[in-house]
Parts: sequence; C-alpha cells; structure tokens
Amino acid sequence: MRGRVTLALRSLGTGCVFALVSTGQARGAEPKTPAAKPAFSMALRGKVIDSAGQPVTAARVDIATAAPRIGQGIFCPSCYRDCAKWTETDDAGQFELRELDPMLKFQLLCTAPGKEAHLSKLIDPLLGSLTITLEPAPTDLPPERTIRRRIVDAQGTPIRAALVSPWGAKEGERRWWGVVENCRAAVSDRDGRFTMLVPEGLEGVDLEIVADGYAGVQAELVAPGQEEQPIVVPRGARVTGTLIFEGKPAAAARIAVVQMDRGASNHFIKAVEATTDAEGHFAFDYLPASQPYAIFTPLTGKDEGPVLTTKKFTVPADGESRDLGTLTMIPALHLTGRVELPPGQTLPRGARLSLDRDPAWDLAQVEISAGGRFKATGLAPETYELRFPIKDFAVDSAALNYQALSDQSFGIRITESIDDLRVPLRAAPAK
Repeated sequence: MRGRVTLALRSLGTGCVFALVSTGQARGAEPKTPAAKPAFSMALRGKVIDSAGQPVTAARVDIATAAPRIGQGIFCPSCYRDCAKWTETDDAGQFELRELDPMLKFQLLCTAPGKEAHLSKLIDPLLGSLTITLEPAPTDLPPERTIRRRIVDAQGTPIRAALVSPWGAKEGERRWWGVVENCRAAVSDRDGRFTMLVPEGLEGVDLEIVADGYAGVQAELVAPGQEEQPIVVPRGARVTGTLIFEGKPAAAARIAVVQMDRGASNHFIKAVEATTDAEGHFAFDYLPASQPYAIFTPLTGKDEGPVLTTKKFTVPADGESRDLGTLTMIPALHLTGRVELPPGQTLPRGARLSLDRDPAWDLAQVEISAGGRFKATGLAPETYELRFPIKDFAVDSAALNYQALSDQSFGIRITESIDDLRVPLRAAPAK
C-alpha cells in the first residue's frame, strides 16, 4: 500500500455538510462538503524524515483540512472531498497524494509509531514538494495521563496503521464531543498498539478509530492509566444492487450511501461513493452495521446524466450482506437563474451558490458569473436548500416567493427543470 493514495471513510460531527469518499476504507472525523470532482487535478508530494534527517518509512500522511485558493471558505475545513485521502511513505520516506482539487490548499496530519504527530500549515501543492520532520515521542510519559491500547479485529488480529483521533472528552462535570485541545492523534504499530498522552485532568477521551478495510469504531471515554486493553474494530456490512436507466444497465454511474443516524454518539462516516460496472452493478463494503441509510446520486451541479432519487434502507448486521435489487434512474433536472443586486452593486470575485439536501445530506457548489447568472445540472426531483454565501449581501426574503431559511438561504422543491429563477439580493447590514 505504500506510495499509493487511499480514499477512506471519515466520520463527521453533527450539523455540518460532508464530502463523498470511495468505498473500501475507513477513516475518522467530521462535517459537510462539496462533492464535485474537479475538471483537472494536481498532486501533493513530499518526504517525511526524523529529527536525524533519516527517512521515516510507512508514516501515515492524511489530509486534515483544506481551504480555497480564492474567495471565502463556506465549508467545514476538515470536510472537503480531499480530506478523506491519505497515503503512506515508501522506503525513502516519500509520499504522493494524487487527484487533488487544484482550487484548494491543504493541511497535512502526519503520524508514525514512536513519533509525535505533526500537523502542518496550509500547503500549496503548486509550490513544489515539502519535507515534514517528525520528532521522537517522549518515552517517560506519566501513567495517569497516558492511554495505551491495542487495535484488533474481531478475531484478535492486530490492525496496523489505524488512525486514532481524539473526538470528545470528560473533565469533572464537563462533557463534550469534538476537538480535544492539546491531545494529538496517534497511529497503531504492527502489533496494533498506540500511545496517546492526554491533558491533565481529563477522566476519559472519546476515540475515533479508522483503518483500511474496516468500518471503524468510536470508543467512548477511554480512561488513561489503566492496563492495556484491546479495542475491537468491526469489518462492517456489505450492500449491493443494480442501477438501470430506460430499461438498460446504467454503466459507470456514480452512486452514494450515507447513514441516517448522525448523532455524536454514533460512529458516523461520510457519504460513501461507488461507480457501477458495465452491468450496472454496485457494491459498498465496510459500512457501519445495523442502522438506516440513504442511497442517492451525489450532487455535483455539473453532471448531465440520469439520477437516482433518494431512497432509504437498513444495513444488515456486521459481516452480513444485503442486495437492494434493481433501482431505476430517471433523467436529471436542471436549475438556471440569476441573482439581482441593488443598483450600483457588483458581485465579489469567486461568488458561488451551494445546493444542499436531506436525507442525502450532500452539497454541491456552482459558480455565479460576474453578470449574476448560474446553472446547476444533474438534479433529482427533491427539496433543496439554496445558499448564497456572498460577502456583504443577503437574500431579500421580502421579494422572494420561497421560504427563507436564513439571511443567505431559502428552500425550494424542484419537480421539473427551472429555467429562470430570480434571486433578489440586498446589502447585508454591517457587523
């Protein structure tokens, strides 16, 4: 696996938007993203060395967050599509993350057994390769602040290169889920073991564990200072099915599934994407088991092909498989329109419209031209939230024929293609 990019599942926090990732992996941590695939892509290359300048073999390199090159970021920084990607260094300590969105910059998380985790600054891949130095992890850790555990599968076999991330904690009467300050991620070694130093005063830390070929798991309030105990990561369930369009197999069609239970107490992964084969067959592996899901065609805002309207189903128990049978796709709809500005006003550079929906819970962006026009294609006949996160402007709900959801968004039910949607904007009050 060294030297190749792996797309993985990553868990989300509540109330955000997320990205789509390819099946076959497991990965952990956070909220909602753009699903559109860039027209062209780039690679981020680098080398990982230790404090003595020697290459670090099999270091894990994850994309932790991303940010746009131009314009205002409207998504959770850790939830862009590319934030699901990771790879390992080769024998020379080198790595390459491929097929990245050329409109983004990236922050990397680098982990290796026996090394301190390193979180980089935002990196521009166009500026050339980079070098990451990993310092040795301290060996004299205080037992009362140290979590020592072993990551294994259901048969007790050690899982190496599992990413272990803190995602919640308890301190006295305070209980929370999310970022744990001054607590670094860790990665399991060949024996499945990892060590994590937690801040003083924490009674326990919630851990998100993700690994290649597993569904991942959330371990609740793991306490420091106890004897080493195994954390079992399930394989997950498998879901299959067939897509057809106009009575024929829908080959090379993109399809996705996502969990319906998005609460903090559930191990929640991002929407998982697959592509049908020549016979229209698809498969999703390593899904968290025994819970409800939605299946749908992911939004891009640009595709013209057929779509599958969102449908709900239940994933079977761990290690089991379910066939959803034959699902019929329909022609996609489109939405075109324009934003109308107050007299004398102009749009800022990089203005975009985003489309969001539930329960599919995915998101796409489309550009708004300098003249205010926009077009989104590849839409299923469903209800959407249209967001216009444009600096210094708000949607003029008094002049709008749809339900306003916020100062910059409104809801719309699309049952047929719309060719001239007018969106009046007003100057937003200064903050």
